[in-house]
Amino acid sequence: YPGCSVVANRYIYHVLCVIPHVFRAFVIDIFLRLRGSKPITMKLLKGGIKLFTSVAAFTTHEWTFQRHNCSDLRRKVKMLNDSNMVKIDSRDMDWEKYVAVYLMGIRKFILKQDFKSTVIK
Repeated sequence: YPGCSVVANRYIYHVLCVIPHVFRAFVIDIFLRLRGSKPITMKLLKGGIKLFTSVAAFTTHEWTFQRHNCSDLRRKVKMLNDSNMVKIDSRDMDWEKYVAVYLMGIRKFILKQDFKSTVIK
């Protein structure tokens, strides 16, 4: 079963998280080298660490969003009868396509990977 440990000290937390993963990746890469295959586990681990580090600031802080400007913009667009030209309502978005493009951006700009295998509908 998945588990989670809570540690108050950031450095101790990183040591407890990194050592088991690095050790496993190192052992798997050695096994792959002995088999004659290309070692890829450490490279994957580095990409995962890079991704989690870049996301950590957004997931470990509290965020408060104000929507006054959006409400004012929606009201003004309705007043001008331009609602068919300007789409503001998020319910009208193609969320599946949005998430696919978002993930391609993460792979390209954060992980520096190719996204040839990603399919957009």
